[in-house]
Amino acid sequence: MEKKQSSRANIPIFLEKGQEPPPTEQMVTKLFKLRYVEADQMRNVLNQFTSRDSDFQIFPPDTLVISDLGLNMRRLEKLIEQLDQPAAPRRSTSFRCITRERRSWRRS
Repeated sequence: MEKKQSSRANIPIFLEKGQEPPPTEQMVTKLFKLRYVEADQMRNVLNQFTSRDSDFQIFPPDTLVISDLGLNMRRLEKLIEQLDQPAAPRRSTSFRCITRERRSWRRS
């Protein structure tokens, strides 16, 4: 099914978390609510992993709607799950500067 037709076609929509699309080559649509990554950034990454006829819609700031093959949607779900994580805390490293006085040692 071509991209133009997917928005008007009667394809299944999966809205609830835990609802798995069928592992077929049927086009499906799934809604993803992102928690930590912006939808636009996620789309840029996922574009590399979608099928030729996939389609993305963004509803700012945190919702991504993807239409793709059921087989590929499972892979996209796993990628989103791994990528939509809180950023690792940045460690602040501080150093204490220790100086020693130079002492001259004399042997008696």
